Amino acid sequence: MTQASPHVTQHHSRLIRFLSDLRLAEQDLSYRDFGERLGLLLNFADSILLADTLKALPRQQPVLAEADGSDLKAVFLRTQATLVSSVVASCAGADVSNRLRWPTLQPGTAPVFDLYQRFYVAHQRELDLGVRALRQQVRDALRTVSAPLAQLASLDGVMEDVLWDHSRRFFAVIPRFLQQRFNHLMGESVTAPMLHQFRRETQSLLLAELETRLQPVMGLIEAFEQEATHHQ
Repeated sequence: MTQASPHVTQHHSRLIRFLSDLRLAEQDLSYRDFGERLGLLLNFADSILLADTLKALPRQQPVLAEADGSDLKAVFLRTQATLVSSVVASCAGADVSNRLRWPTLQPGTAPVFDLYQRFYVAHQRELDLGVRALRQQVRDALRTVSAPLAQLASLDGVMEDVLWDHSRRFFAVIPRFLQQRFNHLMGESVTAPMLHQFRRETQSLLLAELETRLQPVMGLIEAFEQEATHHQ
């Protein structure tokens, strides 16, 4: 595996670092211009929706409950473990009741990337559905704790809707990166070690993508835990 781009630092997500390690993404991302980059993603209608949401937040009535994040964190960890296990088991070709399995080749058949693309995209759909359901569950829990967390949950719901299409297009690019890696590894001849390496890298890429998808949910849970600490 090649060295990471010098522009990609430890502050970037594991997904960006991994793509850079494979020389598939050369991006100089900076938190200093995050606001500007975010603004470019929002059209006029999105901006109006966010503005209306922000205006409505102070009018929400306080909802108070005991702030205990243990159950919420358990749900998060259980969902995370389920999705991780699905990726690992399918990439390992394990004989389990998982509908997603690493493509098997008939003897003497050359690997075709379309098979692996369908495998990766199917996992992306599974990750998207699982994380979106978890994110909604966490937002519902936040709304029962306090007015500030209820406001945060409402804002997160709007942000998820506004940015969903942009996120979908971003993740849709990853299989194209993976195809570049496949073509590079296979070269002019296909060997078992190269196929094994491609399988390991595909698994790592899926797990890095899962981590990126979970980051907004982790942020909500951290806010929940801070509120619990404040009420102790």
